[in-house]
Amino acid sequence: MKKFLLMAVCAISCMLCFSSCRTGTFSNEGGKEDMAFLQVVSSSNVYANQIVTVALDGGTTFEVKVTKSKQNEEKRKGKLYGIRTGRRHVRVSFRGNVVYEKDIFTTSQQIKTIVL
Repeated sequence: MKKFLLMAVCAISCMLCFSSCRTGTFSNEGGKEDMAFLQVVSSSNVYANQIVTVALDGGTTFEVKVTKSKQNEEKRKGKLYGIRTGRRHVRVSFRGNVVYEKDIFTTSQQIKTIVL
């Protein structure tokens, strides 16, 4: 009986030693992505809820639905489109006509709003 009790205590001790919590140093790096955002809004009914084509640097093109915005709104609500940071040439076309063309500079996590 003493032998069995000694083996049980030894087994429990071994289980506690080998199944204890893992210790060590862990690191996790995080942060914001290095990208800027573009949104297209309109204060008039001409472009509101219409689809326009946005061309970046004469290469990348994508379609954007223009959001109607009130003139006095400080924060405009519109869909955000991610773009690379840095100097960019933006051209917005509506039905084949260029309605906005400008060089912009964007930084990380910055939102550039184009008002048509």
